[in-house]
Amino acid sequence: MGKAPSSKNQKEAVLGDMENLLASTFKPVLPRPAYVKDLNRRLSNYPTPSPEVVVPHIPRDTAGVILGVIGGTALLILGIRVMIPLIASLTTLYSMRREMREKVSTGLNFSSN
Repeated sequence: MGKAPSSKNQKEAVLGDMENLLASTFKPVLPRPAYVKDLNRRLSNYPTPSPEVVVPHIPRDTAGVILGVIGGTALLILGIRVMIPLIASLTTLYSMRREMREKVSTGLNFSSN
């Protein structure tokens, strides 16, 4: 077996030689008009297949895991958003309480005369 032709012209020359060889070996045959007409009728009446629609099926376990992760993430974010103001307000209340104790212990002495 020889090397494959590398250039486009060589490939076209090989194909031309093959066509000439086939044309000299086989004689072209004209189909009967009745056969062509019948074939054309059958092909035009052939029902075109409708594309099959495939809906992906997600198993219940997988759907539960996905919904659980989404729900858990939402609850975690909501909890953080609630805890930050709560901690800030508790810190403010604690500092106000400490200031009140300092004021009471240093300056306000209620002694009776």
